[in-house]
Amino acid sequence: MFSLTPAKTPKELNVDAISYAELPHQSNSTIPATLHGDDVCRAVGLEVRSTSPIIGMCRELVERGYDQELELHAYRNEVLAVIVASIGRAVKLEVNGRGTGFRPVVTVGRASLVRWSEKNDPGNGGGS
Repeated sequence: MFSLTPAKTPKELNVDAISYAELPHQSNSTIPATLHGDDVCRAVGLEVRSTSPIIGMCRELVERGYDQELELHAYRNEVLAVIVASIGRAVKLEVNGRGTGFRPVVTVGRASLVRWSEKNDPGNGGGS
């Protein structure tokens, strides 16, 4: 799940200015990312454009084989905006229908609750 932290300024992070290449690494288990506009996230040379760019970046990183336990720290305009505690857990989330939070991703593939018979099959001349 995503965890939000209070915004930190470059001074609080003990740096003069933050560029993409110089984002502070707090440990080897952290991936720094930058947010651009409302739909772009950049990290480790990748760029993801999505309506939920941080989750999209986490999915891309997991697909490329990054350790699912890694954290992702997303910066916007030199300010730490979001900390994702685990990119592996983030890929299992999606934005809820109201855009106010997250919910588990609904998986597709369940069987239909409707039972078809030949007399109900429109392709078989039945049905209405």
